[in-house]
Amino acid sequence: MLTDCTPAAMHDKGKTAICLSDQTNHSGSCSSSTNRAEDLHPIPVTMPCEDSALIYVDAAHKPLTGDSAVGVVVRDQYGAIIAAVCKTIDPCQDAEEAEARAILAGLQLGTDIGLQQPLLLSDCAPAVSASRNQGPNLSKLWSVYMQISSTALQLPGCVVQYTRRKFNSGAHNLAQRAIRSRTCNLWLAPVPAVISDLVGDNSVNREGE
Repeated sequence: MLTDCTPAAMHDKGKTAICLSDQTNHSGSCSSSTNRAEDLHPIPVTMPCEDSALIYVDAAHKPLTGDSAVGVVVRDQYGAIIAAVCKTIDPCQDAEEAEARAILAGLQLGTDIGLQQPLLLSDCAPAVSASRNQGPNLSKLWSVYMQISSTALQLPGCVVQYTRRKFNSGAHNLAQRAIRSRTCNLWLAPVPAVISDLVGDNSVNREGE
């Protein structure tokens, strides 16, 4: 289902209260080789609860213009797509800001559709680390991370965690689609086949597997 993704429209869609749960180069990506070193090794994730929803997020950013976009994919514990977002955002000063705003977009979508104890996954290690920081935030992006913290409070039990790029291709593809087409779309299950094909079949290496 294709729908408007303005805040008002997304709020209205949130009233459907989806209670399913589970388990995803940008131009100027935060996902540089230094942040991808872990790609050589398994990265297990710890689920808040066995049937937690997984929110995959990623961003696309053009350093020369600041143009930025985000992609979000929400999956249940069986890998089925619950929701997806593909949208441009305000220009960002750098790739980390774009990735941080992707995390914020994922959390906002989680609150709008009523997720319970979700696990949010990003492949930008600096943004994940700053989002998880419980102390004073000295980052130049402190205002964005403050928004992330306040939004996360609306999702009790929410966990933000790093994942490998190979598990985040769906959100990556949506972010790239948004920055190319300059569109803003929200889909709720069942998503169109073209989006399902674009997002693909992601999985996650759960701890202990």
